[in-house]
Amino acid sequence: MLRAQKGVLVRRVEPTSACADFLKAGDVIMSFDGTPVANDGTVPFRAKEHERISFSYLISCKYNDETAKVRVLRAQDRKEVTLEVPLGGLTRPVPVHIKGKLPSYFICGGMVFTRVTVPYLRSEYGKEYEYDAPVKLLDRMMNSMCKRNDEQVVVLGQVLASELTLGYEDIVNCEVLKFNNKPVLNLPHLAEMVDTCTERYMTFDLQHATVVVLDTEKVREASPGILAAHGIQSERSADLAALKGASKANKPKRKADTGPSAAKADGKVKKPTGAARKARAGRRGLASK
Repeated sequence: MLRAQKGVLVRRVEPTSACADFLKAGDVIMSFDGTPVANDGTVPFRAKEHERISFSYLISCKYNDETAKVRVLRAQDRKEVTLEVPLGGLTRPVPVHIKGKLPSYFICGGMVFTRVTVPYLRSEYGKEYEYDAPVKLLDRMMNSMCKRNDEQVVVLGQVLASELTLGYEDIVNCEVLKFNNKPVLNLPHLAEMVDTCTERYMTFDLQHATVVVLDTEKVREASPGILAAHGIQSERSADLAALKGASKANKPKRKADTGPSAAKADGKVKKPTGAARKARAGRRGLASK
């Protein structure tokens, strides 16, 4: 930057934000809608001399889906460019609201999985959840960025007592990182991987280097009894049940084979009728001539 150039450095860009395709880390924002931005990130406020305010004030004056003219100094070629940047929301790993929906959950072998939201943290830790919730979850809420719009923070919320889960009862609100060495994107993704698991063991990699290993066959045998013992009607919430039903409905159905091979496989080979026998005999006679 030249001495006459002023602005603020872009340290990172939220991948799910509306401006992700326009701004880059290393850019210097020099002006916003024609208002110059100082090196300390402030802009003139009202008409009084030496009265300044953070340039985020200019952003707050805009509505969702509006655009702003942002003058930027590109770090790579050191050229000033003016961009028409769209403004909009972004996807938070820990959303503030769930918009009146019921919480999502999934139970596997007595282990209750759910996604982390601010209402969930408030229900678990009270109004002072920002002080009492696990530090790792608070860090995910305040500092982490989603790489995809469907990304969620999935935790093992609690473990229902059973013979299958002996030794795991103390695990509470620990984030699920991987299932059978595959990263967990969101709660529906975890439920789908568990439903389609064909391996002998289910391995859940959690935070703090915690690993939960369950026998797949025993999980499927014991799950109905565990749910009944704890008075739980369904192993998953209604939204996950709907997704499971939709995925089954969308699977292509195999067409039944009606050919001769299928008849032989069934052990039911139809004998030719009298007319068919006469036709075959006629063809043989013509062939012999």
